[in-house]
Amino acid sequence: LSSVALYRIADCLSASAGVDDRLSGLDGNGAHQARPTRYTINSTAAIKYASERITVTGRLNHVVTKEKTILRQAAESYNHLSPTAGLNWTVWPAAGLHLRASYSNTLRLPTFNDLYFEQIGRRDLRPERASVTSAGIVIENEAAGIRYSIYADAYNSNVKDRIMAVPGKNTAVWMMKNIGLVTTHGLETGLELHSLQGLVRPSVMVSYTYQRSMDKSDSNSSTWNHQLPYTPRHSASAVTWIETPYVNASLNLLYSGEYYCNGYNGPEYRMPWYYELGCSLWRTFSIRSFDISLKAECINLTDSRYELVRNYPMPGRQVRLTATIEL
Repeated sequence: LSSVALYRIADCLSASAGVDDRLSGLDGNGAHQARPTRYTINSTAAIKYASERITVTGRLNHVVTKEKTILRQAAESYNHLSPTAGLNWTVWPAAGLHLRASYSNTLRLPTFNDLYFEQIGRRDLRPERASVTSAGIVIENEAAGIRYSIYADAYNSNVKDRIMAVPGKNTAVWMMKNIGLVTTHGLETGLELHSLQGLVRPSVMVSYTYQRSMDKSDSNSSTWNHQLPYTPRHSASAVTWIETPYVNASLNLLYSGEYYCNGYNGPEYRMPWYYELGCSLWRTFSIRSFDISLKAECINLTDSRYELVRNYPMPGRQVRLTATIEL
């Protein structure tokens, strides 16, 4: 059940409130299934000021949960208040130059699988509580029939009780666990170019992320200040595509730098960098009242060999054909 209300106080000022009620359950055919039920009330109050050059938002979110199970003890119920604030300032309208900053405090509840799935779930798993501060710059404009966007954001986050999946007794059976405190310093930057004119319209999107995620749980631990497992410091992606009256084509690249498969960043746990290249062709036809889309994709075009989890290689080159009909 959802309800929302909006009230415009003045031309530049508005306030809103909303309430979401959700009842969730998980069933199974096993003899020892917990069969949990969770009732969640999510209430939000927000205010927004928006002028021609400045937008300021503030929001307060309140989450209340009540959890029950048929078998064994249920996970804890929670009551959490989360503030969020944001600012967007158009410094130079003619150039499309914006400055932005935000702060958010969030609560992420464990899923039913995290808590109750046999051998994987943990009943004592705690929710993540995160505070994130970010600041950045954006340039958005059009010139010579090309729309472009350049952005860069720096952020810092502190996550208490970070939820992660880690190998258990063997790499085939994983388990959920909490990491007491994780501090992350990061940078995200990207470029977008879109052609707006002509029969052939190319576009390009490129992004890069630097992420230093450190375990700050225990200064006496061997993992103190070490990078979180399965979290690369450097990652990037690029997508380019061309739209024509006859057929559309795209090429995409995904890159991940080195990372570690263990909380202790010893050389024996280092995983090598990898990349994956893909391409696709697609076309949409209109026949009477139907839209038919045909798409051909090649995933991992260069047949790159890599592992996300040690000793579990990812698939090589794949070809996929897709037909979609919209009535």
